[in-house]
Amino acid sequence: MAETILFTIAEGVLGELGSFLGNEIGLLWGAKKDLKKLKSTMSAIKAVLLDAEEKQRHNNRVRDWLQKLEVVVYDADDLVDDFHIEALRRRVMSGNKLTKKVCIFFSSSNQLAFCLKMGHKIKQIRAALDEIKDENTFQLAERVEDTKLVSANARETHSFVRKEEVFGRDGDKMKILELLLHGDETEENISIITIVGIGGLGKTTLAQLVFNDAMVENHFQPRLWVCVSEVFDLKVIAGDVIKSATSGRLGQNLAMDQLQLQLREQIDGKRYFLVLDDVWNEDPIKWLELKSLLKGGARGSRVLVTTRSEKVAMITHSFNDQPIRLSGLEKAVSWSLFAKMAFRQQQDLENPEIVDLGKSILEKCKGIPLAIKTIGSLLYFKNPRTDWLLFKDNELARVTQQGDGIIATLRLSYDHLPSYLKHCFAYCSLFPKDHMFDVQRLINLWMAQGFIQADQNQCLEDIGYGYFLDLLWRSFFQEAEEDEWGNIRRCKMHDLVHDLAISVAGTGGLLIDKDSMDFSENLVHISFDFSLDSTAFSKCLSPLLKHNYKLRTLFCVPQFFYHSYMSVSVLESNAAVTKCMEICSELKLLRALGLNRFSRMGKLPKSLGELKHLRYLDLSHFSQIQELPNSITKLQNLQTLNLEGCENLSSLPRDMHKMVSLRHLVLDGCDSLSHMPSRLGELTCLQTLDRFVVGAKQWRRRKTSIGEVGELRNLHSLRGVLSIGGLRVDIEESENPNLQLKQHLRQLVLEFEEVDVDIFVEKYEKSLELLQPHANLKSLKVKYYMGVGFASWVMSLVNLVKLKLIGCVKCRYLPPLHVLPCLQQLSLLFLDSLECIGVDQNATATSSSSSCDMPFFPSLKKLWIKECPKLTSMPLFPFLEKLVLKNTSSKPLLQTLTMTMAMAQKEASSSSTSSASSSSSFQSLSKLESMGIRSIDDIQSLPQQAAVMCNLSSFRSLEIQECPNLTSLGNLSSLQSLEIRECPNLTSLGDLSSLQSLKIWECHNLTSLPEAMGNLSSLQSLSIIFCPKLTSLPEAMGNLSSLQSLFIQGCPNLTSLPEAMGNLSSLQSLFIQGCPNLTSLPEAMGNLSSLQSLFIQGCPNLTSLPEAMGNLSSLQSFSIKDCPNLTSLPEGHMFHTLANLCIVRCPILLQRYNETSGEDWHIPNLFIC
Repeated sequence: MAETILFTIAEGVLGELGSFLGNEIGLLWGAKKDLKKLKSTMSAIKAVLLDAEEKQRHNNRVRDWLQKLEVVVYDADDLVDDFHIEALRRRVMSGNKLTKKVCIFFSSSNQLAFCLKMGHKIKQIRAALDEIKDENTFQLAERVEDTKLVSANARETHSFVRKEEVFGRDGDKMKILELLLHGDETEENISIITIVGIGGLGKTTLAQLVFNDAMVENHFQPRLWVCVSEVFDLKVIAGDVIKSATSGRLGQNLAMDQLQLQLREQIDGKRYFLVLDDVWNEDPIKWLELKSLLKGGARGSRVLVTTRSEKVAMITHSFNDQPIRLSGLEKAVSWSLFAKMAFRQQQDLENPEIVDLGKSILEKCKGIPLAIKTIGSLLYFKNPRTDWLLFKDNELARVTQQGDGIIATLRLSYDHLPSYLKHCFAYCSLFPKDHMFDVQRLINLWMAQGFIQADQNQCLEDIGYGYFLDLLWRSFFQEAEEDEWGNIRRCKMHDLVHDLAISVAGTGGLLIDKDSMDFSENLVHISFDFSLDSTAFSKCLSPLLKHNYKLRTLFCVPQFFYHSYMSVSVLESNAAVTKCMEICSELKLLRALGLNRFSRMGKLPKSLGELKHLRYLDLSHFSQIQELPNSITKLQNLQTLNLEGCENLSSLPRDMHKMVSLRHLVLDGCDSLSHMPSRLGELTCLQTLDRFVVGAKQWRRRKTSIGEVGELRNLHSLRGVLSIGGLRVDIEESENPNLQLKQHLRQLVLEFEEVDVDIFVEKYEKSLELLQPHANLKSLKVKYYMGVGFASWVMSLVNLVKLKLIGCVKCRYLPPLHVLPCLQQLSLLFLDSLECIGVDQNATATSSSSSCDMPFFPSLKKLWIKECPKLTSMPLFPFLEKLVLKNTSSKPLLQTLTMTMAMAQKEASSSSTSSASSSSSFQSLSKLESMGIRSIDDIQSLPQQAAVMCNLSSFRSLEIQECPNLTSLGNLSSLQSLEIRECPNLTSLGDLSSLQSLKIWECHNLTSLPEAMGNLSSLQSLSIIFCPKLTSLPEAMGNLSSLQSLFIQGCPNLTSLPEAMGNLSSLQSLFIQGCPNLTSLPEAMGNLSSLQSLFIQGCPNLTSLPEAMGNLSSLQSFSIKDCPNLTSLPEGHMFHTLANLCIVRCPILLQRYNETSGEDWHIPNLFIC
């Protein structure tokens, strides 16, 4: 990465040399003179580096000169690091007792040996630099870097931060929709549409527009999305289709035959829509293999392919029309996008001169959306009146001077980056295309390489996050995903931008896959695809590691492990793994080593501790490893140690306190960890320690080897998540972890050990009081706390957003949580003794309490209360959006609803008398969207007056389960989804005029549905399942004009369906199963003109189907099973459109559809058994 990193490294080396020379330290005995000469030579070279970087793009001699220089500059950087490491080692050793070993270490002979060794290195580096300096005959000019990082204060106003809109693709979208919904059918069940165009034109965006179109959503089921990318692996694609269809569920290490069976289960007989995004495969044979797996869908299934290759388009596109070829945006549309991205002030858009100048710049973008966005973002920071013309004349002209106009356009934005951002961006070339970047991981890797410039007022992580945000705002990243606190945690990089990263990275970095063959001798950074097989591993990776001992980065890319069914065949050979670890231990200059998911590696080599320059070590998901060698604690430069998912790791090295530079210790998923080592509190640089385990009794007897919770006392820089497990019930004041001083913690989990609760109740309460966190905390979870009351400090957590209490079975009351202004989510689970919420210890809550006495939650949006059988009082929560109750009395719920109504009435009345224009601030549950009620025996109905008067205008979803005494629901006019399960006495549904989905499960006493169901004019889906006493459906069902799906299962006493069913003009799917007394279907079913799918099973008394069913001209799929007395199917046009007919265990019908003599054997997909 000579082009992007040399200037910054040289600048850093000069700074360190100046620091060394300004301090009288024993490490420099006899070396100061040479260091001064080295600094002088380095300064002279650094002065012309910026000019050399510019000229090397067009001058091979300059490029060669820079590559030679790169090797020596790295040597100088390693030299500086050696001084730091030695100083750090002496600091650590000085903290030990003056044993004989320590005295020897600090002896004059030992220090002299180090100085002689370093003096020799300094002379070698200086001589090499002098030689390179003398080769500079290129008339390089001295330049000062003038590009600066954009001020953080302006970031909120950047226009390109907003979600990118789609411009100018309406016509292309309509073409695709026409082909999807009305295109000519081919002889096969599937038809393929291809979008083709160069990178950056918006092929994926267009596919997403089509995928989410309402007409597509209604027409196809299921809709599937797979990003194929460059590796066209049949197993990978099949697995991704299955995961898309099943929301990610897929077994591990499945064979191809198992995959194809599961794939066919998901799509066979269904009219599906599949997007294959970013296809590169140009081999027709491979495409035909995939296509054969996709043919089982119903007629009308569609596949939409996006690709950059015209050859791929020729292979895949199956319509007579040409593929959808994307071109650049039209001028007017391009201008709209450009104006959105480039203009900061509206008055500039009204200045004809500036508009003309902007349009002349826009011409160089060639209508490519990504290029327009990039240049527009760049111009946004420039003054249109003074800087745009200079930009056009002096910089934009380069676009036409390079081969690839798009890369050249993107390159302009890269050229404007400060040098410290340039190599951060170039480092991203080590990740594959389509990679989902973990932002914190990326920042930690940048830190390991020294890319982040230190600032006394900011920690490195915050500076690195600022770097990332700057790259994001300049459009080098996209698709940013935020966590619940608003921090960006994941993102992607556009393919075109990734190409740029590879281009600027040069020969210093490489992502290795099985096709990698030629390697530069100057490689410094390597990442690899760990799906390499053993042959490829030994063929390319092993020799490469042997001969590149100056490597600074070596890691495998986690993305390749997301396909859990792939055979990670390198791991099949323990010898290969061992060999890799041995080689890695020889790479003495490594700064970053990531070997995550070596799942068969049971033991790490001790030699790993010799990598003294190492700052980043990722050993996550080493699932077999039980302990780390103590030699790893010699890595005193290490900043990040990731042990996530090491599920069998039982302990950490005893001398971990020596790792004084450690900033991130990731232990999430280390479920076997029994205790923490002693003196961990000496690691005061720690910022990430997501798991801390207090040792159990058997470990506490070994006082010198384990760390108590007091080890956290001085770790004030901890941030993010901290989970403390195994907390003792008798924490002493001397063991106070000082959580109150840890202002950067956002999530805290306190999990107590389980002991005899009756003995230690008071000790629990005293211990919890000592665990008070800082007021900045946003999420608190407490598990297995056995005190009767809760800690008073909860009231001080004014920024708390989430509170979760689990298994606190002795807790009777909670403090007044309603005073917490930011609390949005409250979960109370398995609190067996809890009597009231939000009322202090001495208060009494009764059903007669006035609304003024009830606690009021100003921000609460989500409330879960499960297994709290003694709860008698609930707070007021007028802004609640979701409520879930399980195994809790109904009294507190009904009381709260009533009190909420009363409060709303009172405030509304007060407002009307005081001022006609004033409005009520008490919104009376107007935001409640969903409610779940389960296992509440005493609830009989929802109070109708509360439901009406509280104006539940946002209430959309209600799920009620196992409420045996529930008889009615009340009037819920805004409800859209209702699921009722195991409510045997429910007889009244009330007013549900907005209902779209209704599921009734296991209501054993339900004999009929009310005629009022006919008023559900919005109902689209109706499911009736396992209602054994149901005998009929109301004729008023015919009024359900919006009904699209009717599902009836397990209703043995249902004898008939209403004739009015024929009026269901929107019905597309009818499913009837397990209705043994059903003898016939209504003749009016022939009027179901929209019916596409019909399934009948387990109706042994059904002898015939209405002849009018032959008129079902839209029917595509018909399955009939276990109807042994059915003698025939209706005549008519039905079989002309039918794509799938399945007849199973219907012996009389078998003769008609026999393969040799059956007259309807011609149906395309006919299955009989």
